[in-house]
Amino acid sequence: MNLNSSKWQHISNLAKQICRENKLKEFHYKFLHRIIVTKKELCCFGFKQDSDCLYCGNEDSINHTFINCQFSKAFPRSYSLVQ
Repeated sequence: MNLNSSKWQHISNLAKQICRENKLKEFHYKFLHRIIVTKKELCCFGFKQDSDCLYCGNEDSINHTFINCQFSKAFPRSYSLVQ
């Protein structure tokens, strides 16, 4: 994402304010640092045969899973990190 440093600071501080569960904090950290393992990475490491999205069949990636996949777009956006 193309954000200035103050927006990134705001987003990184949100975990302290809204996350009480350690698993959610861990997910937030991994998402911000782009280290979430998707099917694409599992394919590169030899754990999966293909890197296709489980839901739509397009090539999987972090951007695809959380931004571009038609199935993730179907979820309601009740909270936006970037306002």
